[in-house]
Amino acid sequence: MKTRFNSQLIFISMIFFANIVISQRNHKSVSDYDNNIYSVIKVGKQEWFAENLKAIHYNNGDLIEVNDNSTKEIYIDNEVYYTWSVINDSRNVCPDGWRVPTNEDWNYLENKFGGQELAAIDLKVDGDNYWGSDFLIATNYSGFSALPSGYVNELGVKSNVGKYGYWWSSNSKDETTAWGREIGFNKNTVYNGFANKQDGLSIRCMRVNK
Repeated sequence: MKTRFNSQLIFISMIFFANIVISQRNHKSVSDYDNNIYSVIKVGKQEWFAENLKAIHYNNGDLIEVNDNSTKEIYIDNEVYYTWSVINDSRNVCPDGWRVPTNEDWNYLENKFGGQELAAIDLKVDGDNYWGSDFLIATNYSGFSALPSGYVNELGVKSNVGKYGYWWSSNSKDETTAWGREIGFNKNTVYNGFANKQDGLSIRCMRVNK
């Protein structure tokens, strides 16, 4: 089933808004079970990975592969894409002290950069070598470094690479779908939508608040 994100076309005049929030790009980093090393950014009270998760093991060392019902949990094709069952697993795909963000966490991040309608400007990596020649303005002011990695559907077919990026939240919508975020090449909006739980989307980890 195709990943479905509810979206509303919004026409935006180019503006500079006064409520600028500086994202701190920390010099510290964190590693996962597979020894992948991730840069970290701090936005207000939150700390986020500055790149997509690449782990192929849960934090206890178990390999991420298939569920008991033989449904895939992970797709690896240059990028690593995860089905939602990985997020819902108590073994935790993120490193110790880190977790998959909730819808509320995503909302907080977006609100720090102009709200859902404008946040993609400051979350996207700049450059048409990533997003194509038709991309709108991007500053990556946040340091979040969103890239258009696309997604993998439940049949294992990779789609929308170079056009859109998709990330899970930890919130389930219903038995078959869960909430996530979409950032596109030709929109300034971060879309709050949902995808089939068997689709493979990217994951960003954020630090558990102490």
